[in-house]
Amino acid sequence: MTGSNVHKPGKTANFDFPTFGKMSFVTLIGLAWATYNYFSTHGSRGEAQLRPLVWTIFAIPFTLFLGWVFTRRNELGTATLTCFCLYFFMPFGAARLESLFISTDQAARNGHNFYFLTVLGLQTLGAFALILWRAGAKG
Repeated sequence: MTGSNVHKPGKTANFDFPTFGKMSFVTLIGLAWATYNYFSTHGSRGEAQLRPLVWTIFAIPFTLFLGWVFTRRNELGTATLTCFCLYFFMPFGAARLESLFISTDQAARNGHNFYFLTVLGLQTLGAFALILWRAGAKG
């Protein structure tokens, strides 16, 4: 058999299980941290809830970035760019989805709950798509 991954422990010819495991673990930590921060606001919106809501949007891309750099140091540039895009663009998608399904008045009344939960969902899906991409790439 030929291939660069054949003799490396934890790797098959096409999938890197250690990369998948490490990056998934830190992403799930980020999801837990983001979810905790979101629910710690108890639906209130104001100055006191600003920090937890920022962590709600920032935690998943940040922990994915840390896990990615820890796992594959040589991919710092790719990790930086893609995690920034995950952080920056997913809230726009969530805002658009909220505007399609919920009226502006209703969204404001309920503290944009749909928006924040959609951000968490989109970032988690995006993070696992990136994880599968990197675990499937030869590293």
